[in-house]
Amino acid sequence: MEQITPSGANDSTTVGKRLLKTYPKLVPTLKRVFADKKSRTQDSAKALIKAFPQDDVKVIEISEDEEYHSVIPHKYCPNFSKEAGDGELEKFIEHYTKPIVSRLQPFSPVKLTSRDIVAMQQFCGYESAITGKNSPLCDIFTSTEWMGYEYAWDVKYQYMVGHGNPLSPYLGFPWLNVTSNLFSNIEEASAAEAVDDQRFFVSFTHREVPPFIATALGLFNSTSSALEDMPTDRINFGRSWRMAELIPFLGHIGIEKLSCDASSGALREVHDQKADKTWTKEFVRIVANAAPRPIPRCQDGPGASCPFQQFKTFVTMGMEQYGDFHSVCGDHEKVGVGASRPLVWQN
Repeated sequence: MEQITPSGANDSTTVGKRLLKTYPKLVPTLKRVFADKKSRTQDSAKALIKAFPQDDVKVIEISEDEEYHSVIPHKYCPNFSKEAGDGELEKFIEHYTKPIVSRLQPFSPVKLTSRDIVAMQQFCGYESAITGKNSPLCDIFTSTEWMGYEYAWDVKYQYMVGHGNPLSPYLGFPWLNVTSNLFSNIEEASAAEAVDDQRFFVSFTHREVPPFIATALGLFNSTSSALEDMPTDRINFGRSWRMAELIPFLGHIGIEKLSCDASSGALREVHDQKADKTWTKEFVRIVANAAPRPIPRCQDGPGASCPFQQFKTFVTMGMEQYGDFHSVCGDHEKVGVGASRPLVWQN
């Protein structure tokens, strides 16, 4: 489980090729990639950069002993627990697996349990990923039964890393804040000042982090509490929270900074009422697994993108509300650090 699979390495390189095709001028500026210390994470990073034309990209291991790193915020949060959502998960597993156990029991020489059903469904995914072809176990289950499995993990992740966990925005905004500052520094630096001309940035982390970021942005959520309710006695088919769309194998989330001019045909003026200014050129767009995801509270730009200045305001307001990282995380030795100086979050 700690090693990257051959198909995983190939998939990572394939993603690298797609990124190069999408951003042909930006990818060649990449100089360093941050990656968690897990060997499979390091190997995934190395497989990705094989697709790039430059051969001098450094893979830098993220150290938990140094400065806070925005792509592993949960590692610095004692109050974060992966056990959140376990109770809800178990309740729904008991619900959706009962008819499956009844259906499959006549074909089994041993007594089947709910855990056996979940294990077989998990084995389907992992064996398929390892071998690169569909596992025979996958065909045992019907489409309805697979929807039950999908929903079970949506329930778990909703309470562990999503909108059902009050910690999630506190763990998602650090990366948004770092990225916003990074974009601002690039925008403000003149050619003479820009010593490092890197304009494409990649980090490899754990599956928990993209949902933190999505939650901070308000993605995979709706304004209807009924639609976002996650009952444990039935599937909520109308839910927005669908982790198969965010964190499949090699799932990724990113922010594009767009520069539009009149010749693009897409530019239109966007008026910021609070600042009493009109922004016309710089926009950001969230992309999850190659699919654009409009920010619910900011989509006034071309193609439902977010004007960059409005994005900075959104992040600033988010940090004001969710910036008390140490207090909510229970790291009492660090409480109040941010009052005298801002935390150093790397990216």
